[in-house]
Amino acid sequence: MIMYLSDCEEAPCQNDGTCDNQQNGYTCACTQGWTGPICDQGGINLCETRSRKP
Repeated sequence: MIMYLSDCEEAPCQNDGTCDNQQNGYTCACTQGWTGPICDQGGINLCETRSRKP
């Protein structure tokens, strides 16, 4: 008997991202504020990126 485990069973998506099984792996749909292949990269913080005038 062959047991098939889906890639999403190990919950690879972080920060409440949703895993979607694909033919050759999986993709993560990230929640707002998160990016990257497994939703582990924070989005842009507008307060930190605004330019400062001298």
